Amino acid sequence: MTLHCLYAGLYSRIPQQLMSQAAPGDCVLLLGAATELALETQSWAEALTGRGVVVYALDADLQASGILRPNASVHGIDYARWVELSVQQRNQRLWR
Repeated sequence: MTLHCLYAGLYSRIPQQLMSQAAPGDCVLLLGAATELALETQSWAEALTGRGVVVYALDADLQASGILRPNASVHGIDYARWVELSVQQRNQRLWR
């Protein structure tokens, strides 16, 4: 199981590359510009959750981006939960 930390935003190819490599049981954490993906109505996040991948977004980054209500498939988390995910997941991968 892998924690994928995604910084690349909506207009990058990187989110699609991540989607092709994420596996059931993995987690994705949206950070910085990637929080734009929490707004998508076509829902990049829904496509992942449908494949057994859990999608999170850092609350501080959602707030900084002005996103008050993320897509229902995206779970807001704080820094402490990020640390817990880092410990729980066997591997981590950074996507920029």
